[in-house]
Amino acid sequence: MNTWAFRTKLMLWSALTTGFTLLIFGVVAAFTLYSEQLEDVDRHLAANAKEFVAHAVDKLPSSSPISSATTMSRISASCSSPTTGSWAANRRSSPTDS
Repeated sequence: MNTWAFRTKLMLWSALTTGFTLLIFGVVAAFTLYSEQLEDVDRHLAANAKEFVAHAVDKLPSSSPISSATTMSRISASCSSPTTGSWAANRRSSPTDS
């Protein structure tokens, strides 16, 4: 029967513990980075949509029944905080996502 020396056992346990710790740290760091980047993209898209609609409203003819003030207030309400607004809630709870 082959028994391992204490130094060998200690070395293996240290290597396993260090590897496990690095693995957990890497998974948490990757998830955090992914979440932050996703929120940044959401904010960027919401800002682009707000800017796009603002330019579209500016191009409306003056006889249009849609007033620019009403439209801009609706845009501000729906796009001001994409991570907490109804847009984000609808996107996250969409039944079509798989």
